[in-house]
Amino acid sequence: MKNSLPFVLFMIFLTGTALHAQQDSIPNFPPAEHRLFGFMNEEKNVIKIDLLNIVKTTDGRDFSGVISIGYEQKLSTTWSLNGEVSTAFGVVISPGSKPKTDLGSGQVGVSFGPRFYYNLKQRIGAGTSVNNLSANYFALNIGTRLIQISPGWTATDNTPHFAVDNITIAPLYGFQRRIFKIGYFDINFGFKFSHGDPIRSQVNVTPGVTTAWQFFPITNLRLGIAI
Repeated sequence: MKNSLPFVLFMIFLTGTALHAQQDSIPNFPPAEHRLFGFMNEEKNVIKIDLLNIVKTTDGRDFSGVISIGYEQKLSTTWSLNGEVSTAFGVVISPGSKPKTDLGSGQVGVSFGPRFYYNLKQRIGAGTSVNNLSANYFALNIGTRLIQISPGWTATDNTPHFAVDNITIAPLYGFQRRIFKIGYFDINFGFKFSHGDPIRSQVNVTPGVTTAWQFFPITNLRLGIAI
């Protein structure tokens, strides 16, 4: 299970094919592009559950990965607001004892920002798409990492809370497609400016400091269930 991509693709394909076959008395295969990618299905919002990164490392018994849940809401024909919450998790399986789970270790990633589907109006006018979220886009993501702070010893500080640990700003270009009625994939690439992370880039970093503004290229890929 070191690479979950083939499994995720296979499960989405089987589920989508089954739903497609139920809708049509004589299923068409291979499906037309507009059916496969949902170009002609109108939608104004969607909940996205990423399955690609849910298992990233494993040794056959223990495994860990990232849980990511996103929500995107159309603001107009070409603009939308996209947000995502993600956290790491792990499962440790020991012989003779119950599995132990670790969700996030007190850390939660949050990102949001606008998306501009720049050619969607032209595609709608040409009859190759409708008002939906299956198109190419430009985006500006703003993100942060929330760290859980332990409760203190006073009456006003007796419950755990979250504090902002970093900040990221990322201009991106990407494309998002539906896979039949149940699935989606979303890939984007661009540059990220971040502050508060361990030093990983040598661009615009002040020598001798442990935190500074950094600048480096990034790529994000999501593949999973969309409802």
